[in-house]
Amino acid sequence: LSEIYSMPSLLTLHATKNISEWISSHIKNPILIGPDEESKQWVSEIANFSNLSFVIAQKKRLGDKQVIVSLPKIKNIKHTAVLVDDIISSGVSMLETLKQLTS
Repeated sequence: LSEIYSMPSLLTLHATKNISEWISSHIKNPILIGPDEESKQWVSEIANFSNLSFVIAQKKRLGDKQVIVSLPKIKNIKHTAVLVDDIISSGVSMLETLKQLTS
């Protein structure tokens, strides 16, 4: 945020460690899944705090409310998928990611 705003007392707080700790203590065999390349920075940081597995989907945007999402093969099907993104505007990317996981 400091690159965008020039406020003398700007403080940036991150919840990634707290999110990672919560996932580790509440989800059995989690695998974090990011819906697109932009989510990789958030997903990988959360994963790294607790040494969690993660994958990042490839997304192709066809329009405002139409995307194609493809996931890499997940080796251990005993994982519990945890979808992670920084913001969900329309929900289309997350819904398409979820469809890939359930098909």
